[in-house]
Amino acid sequence: MKKYLLWLFICSAVLWGAKVTPSPATGDACAIEALVRAAVEDDSWWEAKNPLELRAMLSRYYAEPLLDEVCERAWPFLSAPTDWYTRTYVTQAVIREIKDGEAKAEVTLKNEDINTGEARQGRGIFFLHKTASGWKIIKADFFWEGEEGP
Repeated sequence: MKKYLLWLFICSAVLWGAKVTPSPATGDACAIEALVRAAVEDDSWWEAKNPLELRAMLSRYYAEPLLDEVCERAWPFLSAPTDWYTRTYVTQAVIREIKDGEAKAEVTLKNEDINTGEARQGRGIFFLHKTASGWKIIKADFFWEGEEGP
């Protein structure tokens, strides 16, 4: 369970052929969708050499209060040997709301074991805030098959 929660906060993967539900035709909607997809699928943070570098990498996607939490969970993961063989992909994204510098996005997720091909579906709900440097994720909730959720 913990590995899935960490994974979702700092998900990694490369997107290949995912379907996207059309979002409202605004620059903000496109930017939000791109940011959420990148936060889920980017794995470059795995190369961070220290906590400050990790924070700089993750701050491309996250802002407080979530940034501290993600960094605190990610660094111990990176610092220890791992046998992590899963990747998470966004298979569908919908921007639910954009209003007054706040936004909500919902995504359908696929978490796949790269050795066995076994996959599990889930859903992510992202809350974003528009900052001077663009949209940032400030809260995220995840729900996987077989787990209770809204």
